[in-house]
Amino acid sequence: MDQQAVGVSLYDSRLKHSTKTNLPFLVTGETFSPWDHEKKDIIDLGLALKELYKKASVHYKKSFDTFLFRPDILITEDGLKVCEIETQPFGFALSIFLQNSYQDWEDLLGLKVSEIMKRFVSFWEKKTGGNEGIFIYSEHTERFKGQLIYLSKMLNKNGGDFSVKAISEIKNSDYKKYFYRAFYSYEHLLDDDVKKFTSNKPNIYPNIDKYFEGKYLMADYFSDKKLRKKLTKKTLKILDKLFFPTWFIKGKPPKDFPVEIKNWEDLASIPRSKRRFVVKMAGNHPGASWAKSITFLHKKSKVQVKQLFKSILKDDDKWIIQPFLGNKKITITYAKEDFSELSLLKGRIRLTPYYEYKTGDVLNVKSTIRKNTLLIHAASDSINTIVSDD
Repeated sequence: MDQQAVGVSLYDSRLKHSTKTNLPFLVTGETFSPWDHEKKDIIDLGLALKELYKKASVHYKKSFDTFLFRPDILITEDGLKVCEIETQPFGFALSIFLQNSYQDWEDLLGLKVSEIMKRFVSFWEKKTGGNEGIFIYSEHTERFKGQLIYLSKMLNKNGGDFSVKAISEIKNSDYKKYFYRAFYSYEHLLDDDVKKFTSNKPNIYPNIDKYFEGKYLMADYFSDKKLRKKLTKKTLKILDKLFFPTWFIKGKPPKDFPVEIKNWEDLASIPRSKRRFVVKMAGNHPGASWAKSITFLHKKSKVQVKQLFKSILKDDDKWIIQPFLGNKKITITYAKEDFSELSLLKGRIRLTPYYEYKTGDVLNVKSTIRKNTLLIHAASDSINTIVSDD
């Protein structure tokens, strides 16, 4: 593959679709190709998560439906590890854009863009009885507007009739229509426009339930024995291998916690080398998105760790703790403005596969690479590319 040619094509595509501002990231002419055993893990994970979500919906008596779900996967020294799962369309349009940019150059992990879009439209028609829909975003998620516009255009090329609106723009006549939610579930508690919108009981997918966004389901997977009994042995094997062990920080530490402590605050007295854990909000809070609440315990002093746990245990919000494992670094070429000159970036990598909820099939897989940070989220200084099947 001619990386220079692919890079120029990708750069030109961003200009053509007016995405340079709305899809900010460093442009690369390379895809990322995992090892064969990692590809197998990615494929197996989709089927296992499909079963987990569907069995959890029944177990907890929660009606839930969405077109897709997306785990965040770190490539660690112990292999692929899932740190959280989302059901929002955030990043999905970017993955489609990248899929479009590379699919003529090489084989990619997942489906052709046209097939993905047709499946989305089919999902929508079965749920709503028609092909018209509105992607609706809040003030908080307005930064995704450009991605949503791009996604709606791709869907409309494949039989859809989608548009994009801010919640503040919704009129009374719009409530007869169907919406695809592009805001976080917690916003219906905090944002006045979202409160007004949800109080009118709109027809909306995915429905609003904090349980299916973030880390709640992962924490319950490790603590709820009744839920685990509903899963097949094959699914348990896959999830036990690929999930970061995840525990809610409440009461006393669980018996299976890898460090012997009587109270959570006792982690402060453990040497940094053994205090390799990550503390995060489980979800359903502004601080749970975009890495705002993440704390790496081995980076903090004893006093800071003790204060953190005292604060968490007094807080009504849910917090979780996971082991920290070193993230794999890769080197990749990029160009900031055009491909007249290439640079190299060595950074940590995160994979975000998008799966169809109905089947568990891999739709596509995006990778994000950033340097000098443990927070591997998409940003203007990150390289976002698609994952190949080579």
